[in-house]
Amino acid sequence: MRKPDNQNLSQGMSETGSGDRKTPAPHLSDTDYPEILRRMDELGLMDDSKFRTEVLDAFLRDASKTIEDLEAAIRASDAAACELLAHRMRGASLTLGAEKLGGIALRLEQFGQDGNLSTAGSLAAALREEFESIRTFFTRLPGIPKAAWPTAPEHPTSC
Repeated sequence: MRKPDNQNLSQGMSETGSGDRKTPAPHLSDTDYPEILRRMDELGLMDDSKFRTEVLDAFLRDASKTIEDLEAAIRASDAAACELLAHRMRGASLTLGAEKLGGIALRLEQFGQDGNLSTAGSLAAALREEFESIRTFFTRLPGIPKAAWPTAPEHPTSC
């Protein structure tokens, strides 16, 4: 798969920050998530490292809790809760440009709508794995404290 042309977007993103302290910004060619960086740029997160940290902290905290609750709903065979939680996860993911994460969440949402959670456990594991990959990517962004960032819960996803 060919990566999109990132030259124009990468230009002008070499330094970000607020005040006197400049922090190097990530370049799109340095990541497997150019769509996330593109969306972060559209949201103005590339220009302000403090705002970027606040938004990413909120996303990671909320997504981690949503994954935990989603896995609990699957274990309890609660299709309505699965649908709602997956919908929430999809919206948050797509807001940040995490298209693969949003796509997995959409499939879980559809399982909830159908009332059939028999294979949702393996899909929830894929959701958690992709979330962890994105969380790791965020830890590589410069100028962001990582110590308090949650990891996805390690709960079994089988029903």
